[in-house]
Amino acid sequence: MPRASLVQRAIAALRSVGRAPEPPSIHLDDVRRRLELLLAALYEREIPVATAKAEPGPGLLRRTILRAPAHLRTPRVASSTDGVRILLPATIATDGDAEATLRHYRVLAMEQAERLTRGTLAHLPAGATRLERDLYLLAESAAVDAEIVRRAPGLRGALVDARVSALAARPPVEGMTEAEREVESLLRAALATEPGAAGAELPDGADPAASLAWAREHAARLEARGRYRGVPDVEAWGTAPLTTGGGKSSARREQESQEPPPLAAHDAPNLGRKAPMMMMDADPAAATEERKGKPGPNAQKGPAPASPAQPAKPAGGGARDGAPRSSGDDEDFGKGLDAGAAAPATDAPEVEAAPAVAASGAAVADAGTRSARGIDYPEWDCELGMYTRPGATVRPHEAELGDAEWAERVLAWQAPVVRRLRVEFERLRARRIRLTAQKDGDELDLAACVRALVDRRTGHAPDDRMYMAVRPARRELSILLLVDVSGSTTERLGAHRIIDLEKLTILLASEAFDALGDRYAIQTFSSKTARNVRIRTLKDFGERNGETVRRRIAALEPEAFTRMGAAVRHASAQLARQGTSHQLLLIVSDGRPNDDDHYKDTFAVEDARQAIAEARQLGIVPFCLTIDRKGASYLPRIFGAAGHVILRQPDQMPLALTRVVRQLLRA
Repeated sequence: MPRASLVQRAIAALRSVGRAPEPPSIHLDDVRRRLELLLAALYEREIPVATAKAEPGPGLLRRTILRAPAHLRTPRVASSTDGVRILLPATIATDGDAEATLRHYRVLAMEQAERLTRGTLAHLPAGATRLERDLYLLAESAAVDAEIVRRAPGLRGALVDARVSALAARPPVEGMTEAEREVESLLRAALATEPGAAGAELPDGADPAASLAWAREHAARLEARGRYRGVPDVEAWGTAPLTTGGGKSSARREQESQEPPPLAAHDAPNLGRKAPMMMMDADPAAATEERKGKPGPNAQKGPAPASPAQPAKPAGGGARDGAPRSSGDDEDFGKGLDAGAAAPATDAPEVEAAPAVAASGAAVADAGTRSARGIDYPEWDCELGMYTRPGATVRPHEAELGDAEWAERVLAWQAPVVRRLRVEFERLRARRIRLTAQKDGDELDLAACVRALVDRRTGHAPDDRMYMAVRPARRELSILLLVDVSGSTTERLGAHRIIDLEKLTILLASEAFDALGDRYAIQTFSSKTARNVRIRTLKDFGERNGETVRRRIAALEPEAFTRMGAAVRHASAQLARQGTSHQLLLIVSDGRPNDDDHYKDTFAVEDARQAIAEARQLGIVPFCLTIDRKGASYLPRIFGAAGHVILRQPDQMPLALTRVVRQLLRA
């Protein structure tokens, strides 16, 4: 035996001397698939389960010189969520009761799945202090437990056991500051109540926004009671990362919030592997190569410093449509309006696409702060190179109701187009996937069982993959259609106003999205200075399409200006809260971003560009459809060459939008 092997065995033997045997435990890998099936059944979507890593305890410096509080010194493995997956401990000791341990794994999984679904982390703003974070998570934990009891009543007993165990494991309050003791008292009071029971101090039936408001109110009161270093998390409730700026003075947080995140330009939008965009490059060969997944000749291989715009290239000849040419019913559709086709590839200058935003800046898109005026979002000041806060205030407005007969007339007029759209989008609907010959599953695979029986009787080793698994019919896709209804949409193009074409586009898109079966929402935006960015929701994600939605579409009329950055940030926040792995933001606009104040020209374009970059950093795929013939001068700067389409004939807007979605989904 080699000497190295002998030495290694000797060292291992010495280390094992006096070590107590590891207690029996259940490994996450053994129950991972069962937990994922449970979550898929309860939430009608696939939620991946991954292994959480141990959080490091305070180092020697904090334990000795800086004197970290005793109740925060122990490293632990806490369950959490990263916004896409839920993260659970790799093992849990059984204490002789494997079934109870499995129930505890279910509780941990449900706790984090519920937080992911309701968007707990998405509502936690960057810059929250540790005190605000802990109070917010406490209120959210009580609301999450109430929802779990409603959704899965059979877990009530396991939740009660988890609360009892957590209450018994709370640390002594000696050594805590007055603020820490009060938070600890609130936490223990919550643990001492039944799951779902209203607490005297906590908000009743809170949503994340109400939990955050309650946390800020109580944090403002407790900040005067001394230093707050934190209290231990509850094991069943898990943890959440402390956001940038937490635990610092408000002055320091404000200073850091003004510092711009590092930026890097990319030659094309960051689409990941979700869905390649329909290309509108000046070089059609490069666009084709990128559609096939190959880099174009001008593509950069990674982040590169921003470069000044290059001189414009002349457009090539020929009609190169951004979407496939219309045929068949497309021509019939053109008879109802004015026949036309999508614009050819633009002769836009080769400017860098919207910059990627570092992690510190990604939270801007979902860090809207509620105020008495509405929801405040920062804006990017390109001259100062930093965000201004508050930049713009979004005011959600109730959508008005219009003529109920308008939609009936339009749908009857466009009946052939509607039928074709429904058929085509039904083909793209997510289907249930049935997997045969699995080691674990929902039912027996009869063919596999017969093969195993034959193998056994003929003396061969049977294959143990005798189950059939069915995956839910969920694509994990959410779509938000954001429509510009600014005053310029009152202009006529041929026989129709732009706003009328947009209404037709929205109506036909909603019919197509209904056939698709995925979650979608429709919003409009306009603005009148930074203090009044109006957002109207024609259809929300959880709302069914019907007469009310169609009457809202019928009532649309032009108004005010186009403050695109704030509208995109608000829409991105709405999409991020859906928790789906694929998110598509479709923007329909008729012109350059501008408003009735300083929001014009370069400032407006750069802020819109930054908002799009923030959306991409959140994993959202933005795409713009416009009829502005002058869009080639600014759209590539905002959306990148592959992120927009300019229509030559506005009459084709409804079909062009559905083509864009169809192409993305087929990819």
